[in-house]
Amino acid sequence: MRTTLLVVVLLLAACGGGTPPVTGSDALMARDRAFSEYSQAHGFAAAFERFAAPDVVAVFAGAHPVEGRDAVVERLSGGGYTVNWEPKSARVSGSLGVTRGDYTVTPADPEASAAFGHYVTVWERQADGTWLVTTDIGNSTPEP
Repeated sequence: MRTTLLVVVLLLAACGGGTPPVTGSDALMARDRAFSEYSQAHGFAAAFERFAAPDVVAVFAGAHPVEGRDAVVERLSGGGYTVNWEPKSARVSGSLGVTRGDYTVTPADPEASAAFGHYVTVWERQADGTWLVTTDIGNSTPEP
């Protein structure tokens, strides 16, 4: 009886509904996309305020590093543009993860040109399981 029950449980687990489990890198890709969506809806500064660790370091294209969430938020405040990005890959090892992808900065002024680039973001998984940005690095590129 126990053997039959074990076989049934193993077969049910093997057939499990067709939905693949969410891996660490899948969860991190989803978190990076949520970060981008929040940026588009609420602004780049607000997105950093919500998704960044207190000791975040940000290196924006052509600028010196900015250290600390409050300093990053202050640097990004003022608006006049939207920033969106799309992660292309993610890697996770223990409580650290890295995403990379492409970004676009779109000015509010329709006469101004958009800016493009690539980014690398380092994330740290918190005790509660959420991921926060610890380092964000971007560089400018020509239009894709």
